[in-house]
Amino acid sequence: MALIATAAILMIAVPAALRWRLTWPEGREWKVVAASSSVPETLSVGETLRTDPTEWAIVRVARLGWMRVLGDADVTLQNTGGGRHRLALQRGTLRVRVWSPPFSIFISTPAGEVIDLGCEFLVTASDEQTELEVLSGWVQLENRYGEALVPEGALSVMVQDARPRVPVFKDAAAEFHDAVRTAEIDKNLDAIDTIVRTSRPRDVLTLLLLATRMPQERERLLLRAHELAPVLTDDELSEAIAWNDRSVWRWTGALPLPSPKDWKRNWRDALRPIF
Repeated sequence: MALIATAAILMIAVPAALRWRLTWPEGREWKVVAASSSVPETLSVGETLRTDPTEWAIVRVARLGWMRVLGDADVTLQNTGGGRHRLALQRGTLRVRVWSPPFSIFISTPAGEVIDLGCEFLVTASDEQTELEVLSGWVQLENRYGEALVPEGALSVMVQDARPRVPVFKDAAAEFHDAVRTAEIDKNLDAIDTIVRTSRPRDVLTLLLLATRMPQERERLLLRAHELAPVLTDDELSEAIAWNDRSVWRWTGALPLPSPKDWKRNWRDALRPIF
């Protein structure tokens, strides 16, 4: 009977605790829990937190997690409440760790939006570009030209006048990373030789996404991806090469990557100490 009673209590308490964690009163300020110098103890809606190059601050993100503001930053809390929160990062670096459903945190930058999918990430913004490194889970980059989903362990870049760049895993060969960015930015087809030569099975995601953006090199990229991760049948591969993106997305979904919306699998992020 005691076990049954305990189970019943947990069935009530756990969902209630989760609801409490995921809700936040409209317009309530966020608490600054630590800082390298004298800054306000709270960050209110409409207020901007500025740090110089030698300063830092740690802010509690509602009840969802933490945000570390690194030197020479300019970040504004635009609105907060319920399950949605929005920041504007004009410049500088944020390290954000939250445990929450997708689309809980939006960060506007000069190049576009950074949207958390239940994760930990580093984002650095300037007038020229936004740089992203995903440490846990997934992050979505989005601007008026398109979007990019970036998984754990990967890097991406976003500028104002182009679609966000395809993700490249941080541990990829430097030659591979540089060639991917060259191919995207300059449409340099010679870079495809380096991409094909230096790619690994872990880089197949990059190959697939790049193939959807470079029609003239689609076949080479997909054939290399098939060598590294032969997921599709020969007929499906032919369809993918013939510009059937549904086959490419099916291929992407078969890679050993977690679902972007499976945020609960990162529950350890909620228990880890403040960085």
